[in-house]
Amino acid sequence: MSIYEDSLVQFNQTKHKTIPHKLNDWGKLLYFLMDFGKYTHHLSNRRLPYIHSQHRVKMSNYLYDMMTIATLENLIDQLDGLIIKPGETFSFWYSAGKPNSDSDLIDFTNKRHPVNDDYHIHGTHYVLASILYFSALQTELTIVERKALEVEFDSIFCTAINILEGADVVVRYPLEDLKIENTSNKVYQLKLRFAAKEIICEWRSLAMPQFTYDLYIERQDVCRNEDKEYYRHNVIYCRINSIRTEERKIQYLMENHKLLLYKPKKLQHIEVGHD
Repeated sequence: MSIYEDSLVQFNQTKHKTIPHKLNDWGKLLYFLMDFGKYTHHLSNRRLPYIHSQHRVKMSNYLYDMMTIATLENLIDQLDGLIIKPGETFSFWYSAGKPNSDSDLIDFTNKRHPVNDDYHIHGTHYVLASILYFSALQTELTIVERKALEVEFDSIFCTAINILEGADVVVRYPLEDLKIENTSNKVYQLKLRFAAKEIICEWRSLAMPQFTYDLYIERQDVCRNEDKEYYRHNVIYCRINSIRTEERKIQYLMENHKLLLYKPKKLQHIEVGHD
């Protein structure tokens, strides 16, 4: 087996791991607290040389309405330069800390469809965690815990932050977290900055990248049920390309199912298949 094939086997086996979703809220809290000392939070001012993944988001009026700039700058201060050594795990909440403001809360009880009376998320954390997640998928890092938002409150969000539809992450302290494990043999570094009205997220390493990653929606349906509610269902895959050779593999990543809190322009069925 070649080094490339061996790396692909490891990638296929560990890109997403199973987490205990069936735990109730108290169980999740206990699980979080028991694991609290296992996460890395070593920051380094030294920028590692090789970019493995870069994601840029231009700020728009839409994002300014959703986010709080002071909160964004504070989160960047907490996360910029984070080092994840082989075998270590990054926890969004362990590194970012508990939210200390309600200024950017998105409350779904005010939307057209009632969700949970106490269900709300912090807009700034939602945006940044989704960016971190989407960019980490384009590296050799492994997603240990991720939960997508069950609803889609408008048709703009994913386009506004340049991610595929459904590839978001909801983080709700402390029960719903984003956790990323370094299962590779490389040291990774998270670099974040906010300048010239642009958020730039990079995953860097001491070693040159071996692969490139191309995420795409393989199948998507927007439909309406008998209760006249609209849903989006899609399946996302990744093309993994070797930089040294012309070898390429197709990897399943995720399946998303969301209740739409708005009326879509049209129903659709898209299926691109694998080339």
